[in-house]
Amino acid sequence: MDQADLQAILDELVVLHRGAHVEGEVASYIPELKKGNPALAGIAVWGPDGLVAAGDTQVPLSLQSISKIITLMVVLADRGEAEVFSRVGS
Repeated sequence: MDQADLQAILDELVVLHRGAHVEGEVASYIPELKKGNPALAGIAVWGPDGLVAAGDTQVPLSLQSISKIITLMVVLADRGEAEVFSRVGS
């Protein structure tokens, strides 16, 4: 897959999911999230040929709980699935 193919996929994903914010509510108990615009949508992927991004990727955002997924990916790569999930729930 080249950069143009990946760009087309990301552009399509943003179009398909941009309206998903109407299906839920912003977490108002977290002040930083409450400030966010739920209508924004963006995705960025760092591939072999560099960054490919689509949507609202230049808008600052608060990672909050999604950072747990990033940490999990790092730990899985470092320690392996068997060791990680022997210590935490799956």
